Amino acid sequence: MISRITRKNILNNWSNKIRQLHTAQQPPFDPTNGLKPLFSQEGLAMNLNQYNMHLSKLNSLIKGTTYENLSLFETIRQASVRFEDRSIYEHATQVYSNQLFLESYVPELESPISSGLLQMINRRSESLDAFKDELVLESKALFGSGWLWVGQTNSYIHVSTTLNGECGFFPYRPQKDSVPVEQIQPIFNPLFCINLWGSSYLFDYGLDKESYIKNAINNITWDAVVKRQLSFNAANKSY
Repeated sequence: MISRITRKNILNNWSNKIRQLHTAQQPPFDPTNGLKPLFSQEGLAMNLNQYNMHLSKLNSLIKGTTYENLSLFETIRQASVRFEDRSIYEHATQVYSNQLFLESYVPELESPISSGLLQMINRRSESLDAFKDELVLESKALFGSGWLWVGQTNSYIHVSTTLNGECGFFPYRPQKDSVPVEQIQPIFNPLFCINLWGSSYLFDYGLDKESYIKNAINNITWDAVVKRQLSFNAANKSY
């Protein structure tokens, strides 16, 4: 069991401002109760510690730079083409990815999948179950640490994996010459991602990566994904 002091620290680490730069986001659930059935209290605490480590490091890197007042999305976009900003890029993507991952799980929320999203999934796979099987295979095929990405490009579902701190929708492609920001467009709009770093699941699952992946996929809160998709479609751009 996690002590009261540790529980308080978990909440504070997620919700408090750090150096008045990027702010940790409040998750859509009570982190002091864990994230069952995906993570125990202790397992979730390890994920939040990693998140806060990257957030703190990112803020220390961008303080006093042109990145200081940019959103995470814009930070990733601009750093993705600059040789000298590799560390900023990687820590920003880790912060963004961890937020996107944990915000896709809302234990108390009903989780129906919309007919529109289901149609898109069925165009890629024969059924939702077949799609989930594909995600499991993609995740298992990744050797080492990284992320599974599910996104949308127009009316199609995009599935890919990235290694370490690489961002799926803005890959790290540094350029010798300055590139106008408006020319750097995302490959897809991210709908959700799954953390494939060993540190995210070792406490609760040991070396049983497959069980973790299946549990993560089967417990996605589709309503949260659908709302994200609708916001993309309404704006016709990434956020």
